[in-house]
Amino acid sequence: MFALLVSLFRLPFNPGMTSSSFRGVLAVASVLAVPVLALAQGNAANAPGQSGASPASPSATGAANAAPNSAAAKSAADLAWDGVLALRRNVAVLPASPASSTSTSTSPSTPPVAAGRKTPQQLADEQRAKAMNFRAVAAAARDFHGKYPTHAQAPAAKKLEALAGLEGILASDPAHEQSALAVAGAFRTNKAHPIEDRYEVAHSVERHGVTKRLGGKHWLSSPAESETLADRLHVEFGHLPQVYGNYLSIAEHTHCDHSRELANRILTMPAPASVKAAAQKLAARGALIRQPLDFPLTTDKGVKTSLSQLSGRFTAVVFYDAARSPAGPPGLSDYRTPGKAGVPGISWVYVAVGTPAALPKGKKALLVPSGTTCVEPLGMKGPVAVQLKLSQLPYVFVLDEQKRLSGYGRPDEIPALMKGTTRLLEP
Repeated sequence: MFALLVSLFRLPFNPGMTSSSFRGVLAVASVLAVPVLALAQGNAANAPGQSGASPASPSATGAANAAPNSAAAKSAADLAWDGVLALRRNVAVLPASPASSTSTSTSPSTPPVAAGRKTPQQLADEQRAKAMNFRAVAAAARDFHGKYPTHAQAPAAKKLEALAGLEGILASDPAHEQSALAVAGAFRTNKAHPIEDRYEVAHSVERHGVTKRLGGKHWLSSPAESETLADRLHVEFGHLPQVYGNYLSIAEHTHCDHSRELANRILTMPAPASVKAAAQKLAARGALIRQPLDFPLTTDKGVKTSLSQLSGRFTAVVFYDAARSPAGPPGLSDYRTPGKAGVPGISWVYVAVGTPAALPKGKKALLVPSGTTCVEPLGMKGPVAVQLKLSQLPYVFVLDEQKRLSGYGRPDEIPALMKGTTRLLEP
C-alpha cells in the first residue's frame, strides 16, 4: 500500500509533457482508488452472503446470482456518481504509458515518440479543449456533492472538483484561475478532509504556482523551485509518506548533480525505508561521477568488446528499452546535425536493454548518430544496469576526455551534459 502512495508522486518528467498533462495524470489517478473501492463495497453490500467470500468461490457465485440486478439496485445518487466517473474517464489527458515510465529497477520504459510535430495552434486548441473538459468534470463533481452532501462519495467529489478545476486553468482566463485556486485552497486547509487528500490538492496548487513563475515550463525543470516546493509541503504536512515520495521524485528527475545532493539529503531524513533505499541508489550512482567508467559489452553482431574500446574523445552511452523501442533509441535524430549535441567528436554507444522485439512490418529504424549498437539481454537485472544503478529508460551516460563519468540524464539533456564535462564539482 505504501508503494502505491509513493508512486503517485514519482511521476516521470517527460520534457514533451505539458504541465497541464502532468497535473492531469495526478487528477485522474489520484481519485480513482477511493470511488472504485466504494463502488465495489456497495456492490458487495447488494449481494447478501458475499462477506468474506472469494469472488471465485461457489458461495460468492451463488450469492451474486441471487442478488438483484446491480444497476436496478443502485440509487439515483449512485447513478449520478457513475455519471461523474464516466465524464472524468472521457477526459483524454493521459500520455501513452502513464505508469510504465515510473522509475523502477525491473520495469524499464520508453516514453512514446511522437509521429509528427503539431503546430502551435494545434497545441493551443488541444490545451483549451482539455481545459474545457476538465471544467466540465469539476462542475459535475460540484453538482454531485451539492445535491448529495451526505453520500459516501461526496468527499471524493469535492476532491475531484478541486483537482479538475486546477486542470481547467488557462492563462487567458484569470477569472477561472482565481476561482479554481479558491476551491482548491479551501479543500487544502479543511482538516475535515483526509490529510493525504489535502496533500494531493496542495501539491497540485504548488505545481501550478511554480509552473506559472517559470513561464509555463515544467515544475521539475528548476531544481531550486522544485526542492523549495517540496520543503513548503514538508513544513505544512510533516512526515507524511507522500512528502518523502515527492523529494524522491525530484531527485529521480532533476539533473545529475542536484540528484546526488538531494538523494544524500533524503538519507538524513526520517523517510520510510523504501524511499531511503531508492535514494541510496541515486546517491551511489552520483558517487560514480568523475570516476573512470568501463564495463564489458556485446555488440548486436555478437562481438565481445568493452566501453573503453568503444570510447572516443567524448562518449555518450545511450541505454534504451529493446522491447518498447525496436526501431532504436528515441529522441536522438537531431543530434545527427553537427554541433547539436554540444561538442564535436562524440563516440556514440547504444545499449538495447532487454529482449529486442521484432521491427513492425513497414517501420523503419530511427535515425541516430553513427555509432555502435550493443545488447544487454538480461535487462535491468544485468550487471551493467546494476553497476550504473539504472532505473529508467531511455537514459544517457556521458564520459569526458579522460573516460571518466561526467554526468547522466535524459536524451534531451545531452547537449548540457556534454558542455558540462569540464564543470567544477563540489565534494
